[in-house]
Amino acid sequence: MIKNNLLIIAFLQFTLVSLVFSQVKQEEPSLMPDSTTIDGWRHVGVAERYKNDELFYLINGGADLYQECGFVEVVAQSFQNTDNEKISVEIYEMESDSSALSIFTLSATKNAEKVELGQMALSTANSLIIWKGKCFIMLRSSSVSESVKMGSYTIAEYLVKNIQTEGVLPYFVSQIIENNNVESYKYFHGTLGLATAYYFSGSNIFNISQGLSFTSENGKHIHLIYKNKELAKSTFISAIEAMEKASKFTLKDKTETQVSFTDRKQKPIAVALKESEIVIKIKE
Repeated sequence: MIKNNLLIIAFLQFTLVSLVFSQVKQEEPSLMPDSTTIDGWRHVGVAERYKNDELFYLINGGADLYQECGFVEVVAQSFQNTDNEKISVEIYEMESDSSALSIFTLSATKNAEKVELGQMALSTANSLIIWKGKCFIMLRSSSVSESVKMGSYTIAEYLVKNIQTEGVLPYFVSQIIENNNVESYKYFHGTLGLATAYYFSGSNIFNISQGLSFTSENGKHIHLIYKNKELAKSTFISAIEAMEKASKFTLKDKTETQVSFTDRKQKPIAVALKESEIVIKIKE
């Protein structure tokens, strides 16, 4: 009798655990829509999902930048139409709105055109990238046909609708954009992102947590933001010391809050401390 009761209890515990895990699995959000066909474009093969360090299996040579921005997971799926044209779709879930915004701006190309999708979107002849909330979406094809372009837009619209929450533009980003009348910029979280604007060092001499770069008629502008004035000042001092020791830079002028260098190509570089910000200007 006791043995039977123990078996019943064990069975009930197993059933309860199974129901809990089943419920958790059902509630887990799917980045890729379940529909196998979207306006004539159907799934090809099985969707691939990669998390954390597994991203290196999908991206060869570029995963480090995604990791620096705050990568969580990606779902990759190919779509094909009746003419056998293919579109590859990758939906990246990032740690935060700012993480997704960062990889979006760092993935943008010079000739891309703005389109009305998500919160921000850019298109080229054979690609489309989108930012919305914590998600970064990329659609690509080897074809530049009009049907692929329209198909990419249709699939993207479908995907964007499935992302319920919108992101918030970081305050300092919106301020810099507004104050400098900036349309195109790179928002980053580390040395790899900074290197897309200018390569200073292989080490994180500026102790970067977030920054923004843009180009104007006067050259490149880099704004590095810190939690407080003290951190900005200590970082400014240590970064200047590192630049003075580097053979790449030649010191030209120095005050407590502004230092001027030239690099090997004789480009003038001005590094200034402003409150809780370090501002760098590089003349081209």
